[in-house]
Amino acid sequence: ANLHTLPRAASDRVFTVDLTHTLEQDLIDAQGTILYPAGFTFNPLRYVSLTGALVVIDGSDPEQVAWFKGSPYGSNRRALLLLSGWLAASMRDELRRPVVYLTEDIAQRLQVRAVPSVVMEQDQHLTVREVLIDEHH
Repeated sequence: ANLHTLPRAASDRVFTVDLTHTLEQDLIDAQGTILYPAGFTFNPLRYVSLTGALVVIDGSDPEQVAWFKGSPYGSNRRALLLLSGWLAASMRDELRRPVVYLTEDIAQRLQVRAVPSVVMEQDQHLTVREVLIDEHH
């Protein structure tokens, strides 16, 4: 129900996403001690890293599935596949790998607007590449 569908990429496009976040309210622990005050700004990629790629496809599009299978990500077990369309269970069975749904909040955070897209970490930012699938191959 929370599946976030996206249109197919109309061009190859690469852009950078800064995940820096500013707290809107104090972050407090169970005892009421302020751990981080409102206004504190941080980049989560300073504390955790994205070791593999995030690959977003619409599993109901056979050309996107074929593109994924033939890409370096198809055999890379550190790449996480997110679906903007189709059933995760059938895709999991077909590809024999974990598959998760792209939700609206993840799509907004990653700024993914078209599929297929590949998201990778680079210098504490995310690089998003929307891939145009050549329909003439």
